[in-house]
Amino acid sequence: MPAGGSGEGGSITPADLQSAYRLPSSTNGRGQTVAVVYFGDDPNAEADLETYRSFYRLPACTRASGCFRKVNENGEERPFPLASRSAATEISLDLDMISATCPNCHLLLIEARSENLLRAIREAPRFGATVISNSWIYTGREWREEAVNDRYLQIPLVPITFPTGDNAEREASKYPSASPYVIAVGGTELERAENARGWTERAWEHTVAACSEFEPKPLWQTDNLCSRRTYADVSAAAVGLSVYDTYLSTGWQRQSGTSASSAIVAGVLALAEESTRQRGAGAFYDDPSGLFDVTSGRAGPCETYLCRAGTGYDGPTGLGTPNGAPQVTAPTEPASSSIWAVRDTTDDQYLYYAGTEEALTESRWTRLTGWSLPEAIGGTVARESIPTAVRDPSSNSRWVYYVDRATNRIAFSTWTAREGWRNTVLGGTEAAAGSSPTAVLDAATGNQYVYYVARGGAISSWRLEARSGWVNSTLGGSAAANTSPTVIRNPGTGFQNVFYIDARERSLAAFGGTPPGTWSNMIFGGRVAAANSSPAAVINPTTTNEQVYYVASETTIAIWSWTPSGGWVNNNVGGSAAANTSPSVVLDAPTTITNVFYVDSRRALAAFGGTPPGSWSNQVFGGLAAIGTSPVGIRDSSTGANWLWYSDSATGHRAYWAWSFGAGWSGFVL
Repeated sequence: MPAGGSGEGGSITPADLQSAYRLPSSTNGRGQTVAVVYFGDDPNAEADLETYRSFYRLPACTRASGCFRKVNENGEERPFPLASRSAATEISLDLDMISATCPNCHLLLIEARSENLLRAIREAPRFGATVISNSWIYTGREWREEAVNDRYLQIPLVPITFPTGDNAEREASKYPSASPYVIAVGGTELERAENARGWTERAWEHTVAACSEFEPKPLWQTDNLCSRRTYADVSAAAVGLSVYDTYLSTGWQRQSGTSASSAIVAGVLALAEESTRQRGAGAFYDDPSGLFDVTSGRAGPCETYLCRAGTGYDGPTGLGTPNGAPQVTAPTEPASSSIWAVRDTTDDQYLYYAGTEEALTESRWTRLTGWSLPEAIGGTVARESIPTAVRDPSSNSRWVYYVDRATNRIAFSTWTAREGWRNTVLGGTEAAAGSSPTAVLDAATGNQYVYYVARGGAISSWRLEARSGWVNSTLGGSAAANTSPTVIRNPGTGFQNVFYIDARERSLAAFGGTPPGTWSNMIFGGRVAAANSSPAAVINPTTTNEQVYYVASETTIAIWSWTPSGGWVNNNVGGSAAANTSPSVVLDAPTTITNVFYVDSRRALAAFGGTPPGSWSNQVFGGLAAIGTSPVGIRDSSTGANWLWYSDSATGHRAYWAWSFGAGWSGFVL
């Protein structure tokens, strides 16, 4: 093998990596902590790291200085798993490669028992990690139920790297590298060259490239031979790296493997700006021109891009190797639709959203059959608009209201057992851009009421009555741009409140009345609402107490609550919601406990639980919601379970967190 780098025996040194990948290692990385997660203990980790960094004139990184920390999966400094030579070698390799690429970074070594590796990853940000590097993968092939573990990897805004594996001749797709929530890193052979760069690379013949058997394709990946997740995403040097390890070993050595590649890329990500780093794999796909395209070499027996390196994306090297710290000046993310969910009396669930080419789409879950394949049910949804749905128990029909993309008018698809789906565009006044309808059913009469923001900002309505059919009318007011109303109905009196955000005051407002009678308008004042955020409301059918939640301008969740004795009161619930999102609220009527679901500022799914006006408890579940999408919560009346639906950032698929007694919260992506 030709000499690759400037180190002894041609080994690759920190200076070589910084030169080959044009890294700003001397100036960037301060304030970042890269975690290394591995099973087994390296008793000499700190001492060996000190020797490596001293030899290559890198700044010291010790426990005494606060730069290096070693903990177990519980964040404690003892006990550690059993020590082994293989664990020590991998840990030394990872710590040295991160030191080589990001010498200003702090290092967090998490030594976990093998059964707790995923949990250790999940806990790493709590221990201070801003990037997480892994050099392990599960042995054997992928398995059908692996996606249930993805919830451990859905860490908002903290990138996670994994190696693709080192046996291209024999290995198939591996987990967790196949997960769409990690950055899968392949390996290259890096050598000095007489060219402008001073270096040349080719795909390492042992690096694994694969199509996942079960994991969905991320939104940012578009290659055409894999219908599911393809890897690698990117690559880095994997051959002949200079490493120092003394636990049952000889000290200086040359190591190879995609474990090194994974750690190198983790260090490179720590050099990037926060807005770029937090994009994870998307940061590379947003701007692949910021990578060195590896166009030679092969790994595996096939003759396609899945085994052969070539121009653009390929399996062995992904999009290429680092060319400086990644820089995404205008992060993009494929558009995703928010979801509306509804259940019937058997607690079957129905999801409605804008699917492929904005087609109005239904996904259905039943206790007997589980999830059905998504079905286009007629009509095309206007951009940035969310469908809403009601179910008429007397006729067992479902009504899905939306803004028609072609006409900007209110439309609906209705389902009956006899006719299936039937689509109708109502007409009337055009809906405002970026607004969605809200609907309520009078179960006693079958009358339906649909409210929306009309073009120009007025609150308008369509009502369906048995005698007169559909009638369009205008309530009035002026709603803020890119917001939608929400409606609640008193089941005893039929009185309705249509809540919205007033354009002038930026505060909560409402029209109250009993259709088709006259309406009274009220502007509440109080905490100003955030831009592009809409209210969510609920009524207790027993007490008639009302609660309205919205995102305030300071990004906290705020509430207006009404009781017969106290009237309307404005309070702050707390938290920090993501921009351009709205909350969702679910009431457990028997206990009066309210769950207010929202997307937090890190785009994780979160909730406040409490009984207004009492105290609130806040919980952040995890997951990563698509930019600008809002969650919707529903409650299973027979079991008391809560379901929190959202659009997943990586895949664009429908995803949910489900809560049940005894099991707590668990996350899944469909």
